[in-house]
Order: sequence, then C-alpha cells, then structure tokens
Amino acid sequence: MTGALLILVLAVMGGVIAFIADKLGSKIGKKRLRLFGLRPRYTSVLMTIISGILIAVVTMSILTVSSQSVRTALFGMKQLQADIADLTKIKDDALKEVDSQKSKITDLDGQIKKATEELAAANSQKEAAQSQKAQAEQELASMQERYNEAQTRLNAAQARLSAARAQIATVETARDNLKGEVNELETATKKLREGMVAIREGNVVFRSGEVLFAGVMKSGLNDTENKAQMNTFLTAANNAIAGNAGATEGTQVLWLDKEIVENALKNLAAGHGNYYVRVVAAGNIISGELAACNLEMVKNREVFDDGKVILRQNITVDPESQEVDLALLAFLKDVNTAAQQAGVVPDPLTGKVGAIRSGELTEISTRIRKAGGRVELVARAKGDITVAGPVLLHVEVHKNEQ
Repeated sequence: MTGALLILVLAVMGGVIAFIADKLGSKIGKKRLRLFGLRPRYTSVLMTIISGILIAVVTMSILTVSSQSVRTALFGMKQLQADIADLTKIKDDALKEVDSQKSKITDLDGQIKKATEELAAANSQKEAAQSQKAQAEQELASMQERYNEAQTRLNAAQARLSAARAQIATVETARDNLKGEVNELETATKKLREGMVAIREGNVVFRSGEVLFAGVMKSGLNDTENKAQMNTFLTAANNAIAGNAGATEGTQVLWLDKEIVENALKNLAAGHGNYYVRVVAAGNIISGELAACNLEMVKNREVFDDGKVILRQNITVDPESQEVDLALLAFLKDVNTAAQQAGVVPDPLTGKVGAIRSGELTEISTRIRKAGGRVELVARAKGDITVAGPVLLHVEVHKNEQ
C-alpha cells in the first residue's frame, strides 16, 4: 500500500510540474522572453530542461522524505552492502552451523534410537523383575503361612511337652506316694495274714459298708484350718473305732488311703457350708487288724422341718386281716424311699434312714383297724431332720369316708 501511494504521488507531482513547466514554457515562448541573454527558443528549451531537473529533484526529494528504503538506497548503500556482506557471512556461518547441527541431530537421533532400544530392553527387564517380585512375594506369603503353621505346631508341641513334664512330675509324685502306700499296704497285708486264723474263726468286728463314725465338717477354710479340722475328725474316728473294737484308746486302728483324704480336703476347701462326713468300712474288718475305710461326704442341710409332711397315702385294707400290718410296712417303706429321694443319706447296710419302735407300729395298726381299714396315712417329721438322719416319724391316721 505504501509503494502504490508513493507511485501515485510521484505521478501526480510529475504531471503537475510538467503542466506548470509546459505552461511556463509556452508563456515564455509567446512573450519571447530571454534568459541569460539566450534567444527565446533556447530560453524555452532551458526552461524545459530546468523543469525536467526540478521533476527529478522533487521526485527524489519526495522519495527521500517519504521512504526510509529510498534514503537507505541513496545515502546508505555502502553500509547496506557491508551489512549484506556481513549478513551473507552470518548466513554462511549459520548454514555451516546448521550442517553441523544436522550432523549432531543425526548422532542424537542414533543415540535416541539406541536409548529407545535400551529403554525397551529396560522396560522388558522391569516387567520381568516385577513378575519375579510378584512371584517372590507369593513365595514369601506361602513361606510366612508355613512359618505360622510351623510356629503354631511348635507352640502346641511345647504345650504338650510342658503338659507331659507336668504329668511326669505328677506321676513321679504319685509314684512316691504309691511307694509309701505300698509300704503301708504291705504292713497291712502282714497284719491281714496274721489275722487269717481269726477270719477262719469268723471273728468279724465290722462288716463291709458299716458306718464306723460320722460327723459334720466345715468347708471354705484355709489349708491350715482345713488340715487341722481333718486331723481332729480322723483322731475322733480312730478313737471311736478303737473303742468299738475293744482296743486301747489312742491305738492306731483306722487306715485311709492318702488320695481319699486329699480328695476330701480339696472338696472341703472348694465347698460352701457344712458337710456330713461318714467313715465307712471298706470291707469286713477282723479283730486285730487295721480298719481300712472310705470317706463319704454329702452337703449337710436340713431336709425336713419339724412337722413337715414326708408322705401322704390312702390305703384300703380288711381291718380283720394281716393286710393292715402289710399295708403299714409298705407305707413305711415308701416313707423311707421318699426321705432318701429328698436327700437323707441311708444306712449302707440296711438301706434305711430311720427306725420306728414296735410299740408305735402296734398303736398305728390298732388305729387303722378302728377306722375300718379305709384311711389316709400321713407321715410327719418328728423334729428337724438333716441329711444325716435319722428320720423320726409321727404317723397320723385319718378315716377316709370316700
């Protein structure tokens, strides 16, 4: 746009100057003016020349004023040529640098290609390493699981070993105890052999299962009090048995297995309240030999209060026959069974928990007959009755009208 405008301005200026010069030349020619003593004709030519010069000067002036490029071309050509030479040199140097950089780029491309290949190989190695790592982690987890299992088995084995050692210690203690008991049994056997003659003659002092001594013992005591209580009880039992056997008081006649005594002590230590304890003959005891016994223990408690109904039963019998006595005995047997079921401990030999006098039986039988044989029998406790018994009865006879 700037070049087109410049050409347009030059064309207009040239036309204007040519028009003015033409008019001036025509005017000078018509007036036949002379310039510098020249003829009019030459004056007109001179004016035409001057006009052309003016056109060139004005044109160049306008170009110079209006365009930096024209000024540079007119006044800075040498500098421009020097700059072009410098730029050409710079260009040549740049081309050389480009060629050098192209060579470097080619080398770098080769290095990049090599690095890419090495990266691919490294990635492949990384994937292989990750796979190996995953496999190693799986193997580690499996090994950890096997280790835990082995540790569990080891702990179980150690526990079994500890239990076995404890059992060995217990067995060794039991062995030592058994040795002592064997010695005691050998002594007892010797005495038994010495008493064989008495056995043949039938001199039995106590029968198997017979209660030789009984008493009440406290539970929940400390070890010292518990052992002292047991020693007192066994001493009293020994003296009672010695007296019944005709031996001198203080003579050792009672023999109990140590395990029986230890179990009794444990039960007393762990229990609550009082216990009814009986010393029972373990077999027939011959005069002159040790009384081998067992201990029977039961929680002592009150089974029946005074006046408590133990059994109530209706009977119908012929008052003039033996059915009355048979029915009464059957009733008393049922009372014995009911008392045992309630908790009264029976005598090991007789299986009974109490006794009734024959006079009382006769009186009850008479009342049944007087009532006509159709009666209700009511057995009530006579006094408070504990597990130790005995069961003392008061039998009521009520006439049954039904």
